[in-house]
Amino acid sequence: MKHKKLYNINEKLHNTIINAAYGDSGLFDTIKIFLLRKIHPEVNILFKEYCASAKTVHSIKSVLMPDELSEKIKSKTCVLDTSKNSFFFDFYSFVFSRPVVSAAAAGIIVIIIISSAFIKRPDLSNMDAGQAGWYSQEEIALANKQARHALAIIGKVFNQTENTIKNDILAKRVGQPINKGLNVVNELFNKENKNETLN
Repeated sequence: MKHKKLYNINEKLHNTIINAAYGDSGLFDTIKIFLLRKIHPEVNILFKEYCASAKTVHSIKSVLMPDELSEKIKSKTCVLDTSKNSFFFDFYSFVFSRPVVSAAAAGIIVIIIISSAFIKRPDLSNMDAGQAGWYSQEEIALANKQARHALAIIGKVFNQTENTIKNDILAKRVGQPINKGLNVVNELFNKENKNETLN
């Protein structure tokens, strides 16, 4: 008795069979699968299995998710409401999402800087010490002292800002929600693993 050689079903043909069984294939693929089913019983068996699966899938009714569940998911995952757009965000995305606009803005800034260097300024080389533009040693020393004092204040503000960003913003306002989200994900994975071990 001769055994019939089994037909080789590759991945592409397998996907075409699935599409035909679910009714998602084109006319040519449907005819191709129809002819292959008549010639090769392996293709016919596989097609019938996927047709049964498709019938089961298509019989599933869609159910709307309850509002309570969606609110609970939002509260657990800390989803931010991004429906409120600000003018600043719109302007920022308009300017920086398009390379042409960014290049034009950079060009305008460069032109302003260069043109400000060529604006006519009074010639200070011909002025006497008593005229406007010349400063005495006392005025220079006072300006130096005031500049150092201003820079010291700015340094303190920068140090306080750095500490606030590190300790308050990054640790509490950014780190805690991220940790909370990761804990929720871990809880979901742990529940999934428990369900798999029970089955």
